[in-house]
Amino acid sequence: MPRSTLPGELAAPAVIGRNAPLRAVQYLGNKSRVTGAIQDAVLSVRSDGRPRVLDLFSGSGVVSSALAQVVPVTAVDVQEYARVLASAAMSPSHIAFGGLLARSASRFNEVCSDANIGRLLDNEGRALAGQNLELIAQCVEHGSIAAGALGADDSGLRALAGLAAADLNRTASGTTIFRYYGGVYFSYRQSLELDMLAAEVRELPREARDSAMAALLATASALVTSVGSHFAQPPNVRQGGGAMKPKAVRSVAQRRLHDTGSTFAAWARRYNAIVPTKFDHEARREDVLEYVKQLPSDVGCAYADPPYTRDHYSRFYHVLETIATGVEEPGISMTTRGSGDLPSRGLYPLQRFQSGFSIVSRAPVELASLGHALAREGVPLVLSYSPVPETDKPRQRVLSIPQLLEILDGYYAAVEVWNVDGVRHSRLNSRALSASRIAGTEEILVLARP
Repeated sequence: MPRSTLPGELAAPAVIGRNAPLRAVQYLGNKSRVTGAIQDAVLSVRSDGRPRVLDLFSGSGVVSSALAQVVPVTAVDVQEYARVLASAAMSPSHIAFGGLLARSASRFNEVCSDANIGRLLDNEGRALAGQNLELIAQCVEHGSIAAGALGADDSGLRALAGLAAADLNRTASGTTIFRYYGGVYFSYRQSLELDMLAAEVRELPREARDSAMAALLATASALVTSVGSHFAQPPNVRQGGGAMKPKAVRSVAQRRLHDTGSTFAAWARRYNAIVPTKFDHEARREDVLEYVKQLPSDVGCAYADPPYTRDHYSRFYHVLETIATGVEEPGISMTTRGSGDLPSRGLYPLQRFQSGFSIVSRAPVELASLGHALAREGVPLVLSYSPVPETDKPRQRVLSIPQLLEILDGYYAAVEVWNVDGVRHSRLNSRALSASRIAGTEEILVLARP
């Protein structure tokens, strides 16, 4: 392998444009600190006369938002919540949140007129305010109505939740978040308020819906009580031997006192502050590898940030996807724990997308398919990769950097690597990349030119 020369460092510019990237949800591998370098890389390889840029695996929409300041963008992701976030960030519409909140409050009051639901929320409020730690812990562990883990016992909220469930089965629709995730990821009150807001958002005109739905997704992400503020699993409120973790439960109680309406209003104001750009943008819910089979003629570059770990991203955002799609009965997958099959601790839905990029045997084939489809049309590719030492766990990469570069070298005439630390980047020849050269690097960008 020949030695490379190391050019001087180049300052990565701040994102051009009036809108700073809006980080609406807690997202693994969030790119908000490196959007300037990504924008710089894309503009350096984009084909002349072909202005459109693809943001493939758009996720949180942060990169879409940054690129949209300077070029027309098409964001593509297989998940609906990602389409919504990208659409709202690039093509905002005004959220009339005052009327929306008033209508959702009316819906909420109507549902709470049921005696058992009203009692459940009142008793929960007293438990949270009074720091009834054991009762709060029980709700985190067994609070899902849909999971069927609630019995008519004397444990207060859990018994009331069972009665409320029976009433809801007879009378109410549009209470998915309350029935599935109330008690576990949110307070029962918060989850029911999210349901009522979602019902109102879905009745908005189509052109106004995405921005309001994005504000709702951001609200859910802000309110959730979980490990890492996403939806892979609820917090651990007990030690291995069963003893309670008082500090962890108090943290849950504090977060569950946060107001849903004011949180939504704050996010609505942030989305209303987004300044529309002069470009025509598009956000699509579609499998990336299917989309790139027939590319529009104006595509001059593709940016891609596929998952590189064995963790399927859908596990971390399944509640957001349920909210965005409006699925009434997502179901709950089962897992073998202890003496038998039990509902999965994260309450994962029965149908959950799993990316081939997160499967060791499939990831090389998936990347080859992506590179082949883009290179065939003469479209340059900018690819993100977050290096970790091979021994690091639990997020070992399913593709090593040498593998990744070898695959792209098979389709592109020139492959270059930029090291990015969030402020500056330096350029490396792909053939000279070694572990010592990327040690401590937060991110690398692979630039592939036809």
